[in-house]
Amino acid sequence: VTDVNGNSTLYVFGEIVVTQNTSNQNNDVFIYQLLDTNNNVINEFNISLGDSKTLKVPYGRYKIKRKKSWSWRYAQVTSDVIVINNQNNNQEIIFEGNRVTNKWFDKSTYIDNEY
Repeated sequence: VTDVNGNSTLYVFGEIVVTQNTSNQNNDVFIYQLLDTNNNVINEFNISLGDSKTLKVPYGRYKIKRKKSWSWRYAQVTSDVIVINNQNNNQEIIFEGNRVTNKWFDKSTYIDNEY
């Protein structure tokens, strides 16, 4: 591979395995973001409860964040910085979490919608 100046560049990849665990027995799906250390979104992906996703990434420093706006019943969680390099080319991140919101409506909305 060459860069814009024609210089030869070697990209070396590692893997980050992201797993979503929880004690809830639901069919919930979570949206996660792969971030650089400046919190720029590199990739978004989804994971169902109990499933894993393997990301192939160039050596570098990353964070994984569960997107709260999608998984609004669960607390937002961001991993510590993950370093992928020649000594650490495979990392596994396991997200735990139970629901923090079990209701679809708050009290005032529930009253407005009660039959």
